Parts: sequence; C-alpha cells; structure tokens
Amino acid sequence: MAAERPSIVFKFLAEWRTLLAARSLLAVLLMSDLCMSCPNSCNCKTYLYGKPTTICIRPSSSLLFIMSNLPDDTQNVIIEGMAHEKMLSNPNSSIVSLPQLSEFSFTIGLLERIEDDTFQSFFSLKKLYLYQNQISVISNAAFRGLMKLEELDLSRNKLQHISNEIFSPLPSLQKLDLSENQIKDLPVGVFHLQRNLNTLRLSGNMLGQINASAFRGILSLRELHLQNCALRELSHDILVMNSFLQVLDISNNFLLALPSGTSFQHLQILTYLNFSSNKISFLNDTQFQGLNLEILDLSHNRIEQIMQNIFQFASIRHLDISYNQLRTIADNSFRELGFKLKILNLSGNKELKTLTKQSLGGLYSVQKLNISSCSIKHIDNDIFHSSSGLQDIDISSNQIQYLPSVEYLSQLQSLKLDNNVWNCDCMIRPMREWLRTEQAAHLLQCQLRLQDSLNVPCVNIRCKTPSNLMHRPISTLADSEVPDCTPTIGASAAKIGTIAGISTGMAILMAVMIFVCVLCLRRQRKGQSLLSCCTDDNHKKGKKKKKNYYVEEKERYSIDPEKESLNESDKSFIVRNFFHSMVPDPEAVSRGTPSMTRRGSNGSWASSAFNSEPSKSDIGSFFDGYRMESAV
Repeated sequence: MAAERPSIVFKFLAEWRTLLAARSLLAVLLMSDLCMSCPNSCNCKTYLYGKPTTICIRPSSSLLFIMSNLPDDTQNVIIEGMAHEKMLSNPNSSIVSLPQLSEFSFTIGLLERIEDDTFQSFFSLKKLYLYQNQISVISNAAFRGLMKLEELDLSRNKLQHISNEIFSPLPSLQKLDLSENQIKDLPVGVFHLQRNLNTLRLSGNMLGQINASAFRGILSLRELHLQNCALRELSHDILVMNSFLQVLDISNNFLLALPSGTSFQHLQILTYLNFSSNKISFLNDTQFQGLNLEILDLSHNRIEQIMQNIFQFASIRHLDISYNQLRTIADNSFRELGFKLKILNLSGNKELKTLTKQSLGGLYSVQKLNISSCSIKHIDNDIFHSSSGLQDIDISSNQIQYLPSVEYLSQLQSLKLDNNVWNCDCMIRPMREWLRTEQAAHLLQCQLRLQDSLNVPCVNIRCKTPSNLMHRPISTLADSEVPDCTPTIGASAAKIGTIAGISTGMAILMAVMIFVCVLCLRRQRKGQSLLSCCTDDNHKKGKKKKKNYYVEEKERYSIDPEKESLNESDKSFIVRNFFHSMVPDPEAVSRGTPSMTRRGSNGSWASSAFNSEPSKSDIGSFFDGYRMESAV
C-alpha cells in the first residue's frame, strides 16, 4: 500500500503538467484570435450566399487597416459609407493578402480617384462595385491584374471622360455599368477587347449621339441600356453590329422616329424593346417586321394613329401604347398579333373617342386589356366578341354611357367600370340586369382601392344622367324608371336604316335586271338572238336598217333634179290644181287650163277624195302626171 502512493503522486503531477500545457496553448490561441479579430465597425462572421463575408458600415478605420486585418479566408468584403477615403491606390501586397477574395464593394462614399494597380493583389476578384461615390478620374492601369473580373459597376459617379484603354486589362468582363455619370462621348473602340461583354449600361449620360464604332470588338452583347441619354437618333449600324441583343432600352430620350423596319430584322433574338417617353409621332408599315418580342413599350410618345400593317410579320406578347395621342386605330390593326398578344395597354390616350369591333379585331388570345383614362364615348356592344379569353378588362375613367356585352366572357376575373358617364335610359337595362348577378359582384373592382388584399368589389356603379336618376345605383333602378326601348332608338335605328337602304337598292337592281330580261325575250321572239339583244353590233344593225328604210322611201318619191326640175311658180300651180281636182265643183275654185285639170284622167281619184285618204298608188299617179306636165 505504501509502495502505491508514490505512483499516485507522480500520476497526479503528470496530469497537472498536461493541464498547464493545455491552458498555455489555449492562451496562445486566444491571443492569436485577438490579433486577427475584425476591425472596428465591421462584422467578419457574416455569410453571404454561403461565402464568408465581412461587412463594414461607416467604419472609422482606414481602408488599408481594414483590408490588412481581415481573416485570410474572406471571400466578400462590403464597405459602405466610408467618408474619409478619397483615393484608392496600390497597397503593399505583403500587408494586404486575400487570395480568396472574389467580391469587393466600396460604395456610398467620397471616393474621387482610382490610381494605377490599385487592385493588382486581388487577382481572384470577379466582382467589383464602386457605385455612388464621387469618382471623376480613373487611371488607364487602374484595373491592371484583374484578369478574372466579370462584373464592374461604376454607376452614379462623376465620370466625364472614358479612355479607350481603361478597360483593356479586363478581358473576362461580362457586365459593365457606367450609368448615371456625366459621360458625353464614347471613344472609338473603347470596348475593343471586351469580346465577352454581354451587358452594357450607359443610361443617364449626356451622350447626345453614339458612334457605332464604339461597339467595335463586342461579339455577344445581350443587353444595351441607353435610357435618358439625350439621344436624338439611333444609328442603324448599332443595331446591325449587335445582332445578338435580347434587351434594348432607349426610353426617355428625344427620338423623333424609329429606325426603318429593316434595322430590326437583324435582331432575331430580341425579346424586350423599350422606346417609351420619346417624341415618336409616326410608325412605318412593317415597322417591327421579323421581331419576336415579349414586351414592346411605346408608351408616353406622340403617336397619333395605328395603321393596318405596322405589326405585320411581327410577334409581340405584351404591347404598351398608353399615353400617346391616338385618334384612330385602323380596322384589324392587331390581327397579325392575334394568336400571340396577351396584354394590350391603350390607356391614357385622351384623343381616342371611339372603339369599334374592328378596332380590336383579331385579338383572339388577349388576356388583359386596358383602355382606361381615355375619352371614349362610344364602344361597340360586341367589341369583345373575338376575345373570349379575356381575364382582366379596365374601361374606367372614360365617357362611356353603355356597357358592352361581357356575360359570355367565361374566363373574366376582373372588370373596372368606375368613373364613366352611365346614361340610365332604356338602353341601360342589360347592364342593370348584369349588375344584379353574382358574376358582377365577384368581378367588379374599383380603379383605386384602399388595399389590394381586401379585394372590395365596386357594386354601386351609379347613373350620371338623366338628372332625376343622377347618383342612383344602376342595379337598384326599377322597371318603371327604365322603360323598354323600341328597336329604332339609338344604334338600332342606324342599323335598321342601313338594312333598309341596302334592301331598297337590291330591289331596284332586281327590277332593272327583270326589265332587261323581258326586253331580251321580246327581241328573241322577233327572231333576234337572246345573247346579242344588248350588244352594240345588233343595235348598230337596227339603226342601219331603219335608216335604209327612210332612204328607200325618199328615193321612191323623189324627183331627179338633173332630169326634171320645176320653178317655184310651177310648183304652186300644180299644188293648186291638185287640191282643185279634189273639190266637187272645180269650176268654182279655179280656172286652170283644160290640160292641167286632169278631170278626165283623174275623175275617180277626185270623186273619192272626201271618202278616204289618198293611197300611195294615187300619189304615185299624181306625180306621174306631174312629170308629164313638166315635160310638156
């Protein structure tokens, strides 16, 4: 027993030494962790997208101190609101070494300059965000060493000039944001080494115009954002050189017209095209030929009319022509988009006063239609007839008096009718009956609701006229207040008048045809051909035949002027004797010579003068005697 005690003591001492060594090691580790702790105002234990991230908000330490005291495994650094750092320059690589750093963000600060080789030690960097600073100068070699950089954001700074060499060290760059600066021009070939660039944002600069040569070298640009750049025209060459564009935004500029239709034919994979808030007043025929768009935005321009062939050979799913100056929409203008267009927005066109069935003809697949805030007074009752798939309709804030038929729209989910001038005369009856249905209570919505989540229906659509029914809910009107309409009132009268006019015209035409047929049949009975009864040749033959008859008759009773001629006194004498021979007592009338009275030779004709008219043979014998007398 006594022999075991020393062993127990030695064992205890050994364990004690082990415990002291462990405590010393723990102290060393703690001291090491304190030395590598996060800088003030920073949080180094954040994980962003699964990556170790350090976030510093309005730090008081310098940028060099922060970067040199970060954990070595840091992949993302976000510094926001540093007010005392105005210049970035090349740090000592022995002090700052973050081999895994892939994203660096230095934003919302007072940074003014970026010097050469500032980021040279961050050779793994892929994303660099320097937006919302005061940067006005960037050295040509500022981004040297960033061979893997894919995304660069320099937006909302004060850059005025961009050197054509500034992006040369960035062969892997895919996204570049230069928006909201003061850039006035783009040098030729400024992106000549960015062959992988797919997104370029230049919006919010005072470019005025863009030379197509600035895009030389870019092979696969997918998105081009040029909104609010004071552009007055868009070069045809820019579209041709960037035929792989999928998104093109040129809104909020001063464009007076769009490029010709052939310019868009090169953009076969374009899906989003935005020309809103310009000064475009006219669209050419086949303007969007060849395009297959998800969205075409032409809102807030000065377009006055939609012609019939504008959208020919185009495919568009969402078309926005709101807040223009539309006066007319040609019949079947949207027919080419019939089976593709899903959303059509025509709201805010204050000059648009009439919509007919033909105006929206051919929209077989449209689901959402917005024609609110126009000045529409008349809308055809069957305007939605070809658009049976409509789900949302907004006709609020117009001057519509009568609701078009909507009861057959089985897929309708939302209908906005408020702020119109409903005329509660006899023609409001169909609307009144529909408003009383359960379908109306479920579908009607106000243009402005307090909370969308409440989904409060607007069932109290009220009368505007006549004055005795003003502000009365239409659904509560009694039959005595809304009498039946006669078929000749309003639009029905116009339709009946049109039908009557057409019927009258057809009746007159049939009467003329029957008369012609009867005339031809009568001529056929006289031996003329039925087919030739109305031809010019037959008509000419008839006239010639009639003319020949009169010529023959004239020649039969005429006197040859070369052989036999009489003077005026002889003619007078013969006529007197002719009438003398027709009197019963010729001696009481004339004392002509015995040879000229012809009493003996013409006694029978004279005796019958009062009984019947002289025949042609009698007249002939007279003229035979006349010629005999002339010869004597």
